[in-house]
Amino acid sequence: MGCGDLGRADAWASLFHFRHDWTTGPAGDHAFFVIAKDPARFWPMMIPSALEKLAFGIPAIALYIQRHVGSSDLALGCVDLLLGVLFLFASRLSAP
Repeated sequence: MGCGDLGRADAWASLFHFRHDWTTGPAGDHAFFVIAKDPARFWPMMIPSALEKLAFGIPAIALYIQRHVGSSDLALGCVDLLLGVLFLFASRLSAP
């Protein structure tokens, strides 16, 4: 997909899936395992982890409103938003 293809509706969905599947997704998953081992020690990592969840949830909603992605992407984006809010809540509880 080149820069000239971004005017097509399916090009945005492809870019959206590629970005989450190959960049923030795997990096965030590794951080979640590290945090789970010792939340009190790694509580500062919870805020970037919540931002990582927002990086998928917010674009999912925006692209769904514009009809570039389907309802399954919207559902997964809402799950990510919920997890992001829970991470922020957990960071407040486990802060020293």
